[in-house]
Amino acid sequence: MRLIPTHLTWQGRMLPVVFLLLATVAIGQKNEPYTQFIENNTKIQWAAEYTTLVNLTPVTNTVSLKKYYLKRVKTDSVKAYRVSNHVVTGSYFLGDKSLERQDWLQDHYVISSDRPDRWQFNNRKQETEYRVSGLSNEECCGCDEADAFLVNQVLYYSNHRMYTRNFFLSPLCARKTGERTAAWYPMGLFAFNNATVRPSASTFLTTSKPYYPVNTRDSVIDFAVLSLGEDRLVEHLMKDIEAGKLSVRDAETGEKLSYEKFLSWKMPIDTVAVYDLEGNTTGYQFVQQLLQPSDFSSIRLVQDWYFDFKSERLFSEVRSIILMMDARGPDGSYRGRYPFVSIDF
Repeated sequence: MRLIPTHLTWQGRMLPVVFLLLATVAIGQKNEPYTQFIENNTKIQWAAEYTTLVNLTPVTNTVSLKKYYLKRVKTDSVKAYRVSNHVVTGSYFLGDKSLERQDWLQDHYVISSDRPDRWQFNNRKQETEYRVSGLSNEECCGCDEADAFLVNQVLYYSNHRMYTRNFFLSPLCARKTGERTAAWYPMGLFAFNNATVRPSASTFLTTSKPYYPVNTRDSVIDFAVLSLGEDRLVEHLMKDIEAGKLSVRDAETGEKLSYEKFLSWKMPIDTVAVYDLEGNTTGYQFVQQLLQPSDFSSIRLVQDWYFDFKSERLFSEVRSIILMMDARGPDGSYRGRYPFVSIDF
């Protein structure tokens, strides 16, 4: 047995991850990047790569993906992968029979969330909790039952629909970082998936609504746009809404909106002075502000998640896109975001 380092990328940072290896295996595959399909498909209008924290808490406890992987790591081994520049360069097997729940989580239960910064472990006996945020390099020791995963995926928009390709997943294990704080430790790159079609026998896990930044100009979270041309997804969406190829609804009421109504939906009306040629005020007029693609820096995707246990591959299907409106103060400062409209497929 020996220790071999590998790496994961999270929000633009390279994080060292060390595992106990049972064997190292060469992988016989073409040296073609698994993102090559984007260049090969001229119908793809927009594509971007993300490493996303996804809540895969199952609708039924019998299909917990976290329990599935913890059992395999403890009793056998799991195949993990090495990657460089979107090319799988090798694989190895990971196993650890001593993997147990950490002592510091005794009497705690997990509170899951679709928001990466809202996970926590609450104490059953006391009004205390550990809030989990960010990633940890600490490989020791143990794991927990939280169905939190990092998913390396490519989102792409083509033919008026959003698609996903989930290339790798990594189970996350909480690591204590403070008196009431913790961070996630990624176990490794598992479940390489270059398939384009979900097997009919795959198992439904859950529906979740992960957040994705989409505005490269304003986002504080790193993601990589892989397609050429216009790099703002919302620009493409608004063009297809205008052309009648997408329907849009209010995110709260479900009211269907025409393109014209969508442009002015919940937008303020300014009172503007009217001047004559000599600069004298002659009156006032109302000017309706209109939505711009830059008003949206992130989206949420309503995704159905499936896992094919036979081939060990993760799939997801997008049911709708929720455009998140940026809320700003009188001085233009960012105050948060809220669901604005929904685009259903």
